[in-house]
Amino acid sequence: EKHIEACIRSTMDAVEQAVQENLLRSVEYILVDSASTDRTVGIASQYPIQIVRLEPGWPLSCGAGCYVGLSRARGTLTAIINADMEIDRRWFADALPHFGPDVGGVCGVAKENLSGRTVIERLLIRYSSAPLSEGLLPPEVASHSGGYSTGTLLLRTDAARQAGSYNPFFRAAEDMDLRYRLLRAHWKLPNLPVVQGLHHWVSEAE
Repeated sequence: EKHIEACIRSTMDAVEQAVQENLLRSVEYILVDSASTDRTVGIASQYPIQIVRLEPGWPLSCGAGCYVGLSRARGTLTAIINADMEIDRRWFADALPHFGPDVGGVCGVAKENLSGRTVIERLLIRYSSAPLSEGLLPPEVASHSGGYSTGTLLLRTDAARQAGSYNPFFRAAEDMDLRYRLLRAHWKLPNLPVVQGLHHWVSEAE
């Protein structure tokens, strides 16, 4: 619940920007809730969103949420967005023009909201990396004190399904696993010098 409203509102703002630039004609929003017990569903219910609730007895994971969301998606493209992300208003407008007929998905770069309190956080900040297919890191990302990483995939829906979709049992790196399978299927997946947004790195305690 801490970040879900900012995630939803920022995503909708980014969609609005892409619509204004005639890059999107229609959109649907799907929230897959992994049996949360806080106010996440209540907050999301205030917006025009289809909410899919997973059962607490199921093997819940990041991969499961992505798998279910992709299975429900009806659009040509699917943006997988983690609930602890704030999306940059320009993300879709800047990323969508890169979808040629041989492109199965694109990644941007995400600023990480890491404080450096733990050894893991300090290592992630020190070794931040986002190998790009073209161009240079945007200045606001390269100088970001919390570090940065490759953003979550914006996918060609049918290509992702044909590659086997997300592994619903992966607790982490589910997007990179799907990315490698798309590459093996001869789809291009460029890493773009485009800001996806800010990743808040919510801990399990939150």
